[in-house]
Amino acid sequence: MEKIAEIKGTDGRLAIRVVGYERPSPPTNLTDRNWLLCHYELSVRNFSCGGGLRVLRSELDLLNASLSSALELVSGIIQFKPLEPTLQFQIEFERTGTAGVTGIAQELGKRACVLSFRFSTDQTYLGQFLKELKTILTEFPQR
Repeated sequence: MEKIAEIKGTDGRLAIRVVGYERPSPPTNLTDRNWLLCHYELSVRNFSCGGGLRVLRSELDLLNASLSSALELVSGIIQFKPLEPTLQFQIEFERTGTAGVTGIAQELGKRACVLSFRFSTDQTYLGQFLKELKTILTEFPQR
């Protein structure tokens, strides 16, 4: 079953939709068994893009842990830099309680096609994103 986690904000939206494990039958290789097939959708003002994305389950675990800590403190920088850099982003809390979401979306092997983005969000939207991310982690456990 597909699950979606999205960051909404002022003039922007980033959604990650997890479709399932890349290999439904777990292979014997421990790393290969935890690749997730995803799609992302990004829109910032008049620009938008989307595409396929493969992430390791552990990369979503790290994003979850980092965001959870930063939301408790209402400060910090959270980075999402997966092994396959199709989508990379950073969330940086500002003194006002808002946060900036910056990053790039690109096609692998086609570096001339890159969208750089930035939009603002807040604790409420990030709290919802964290809740949705936890649902994804529950639905797709480490195998």
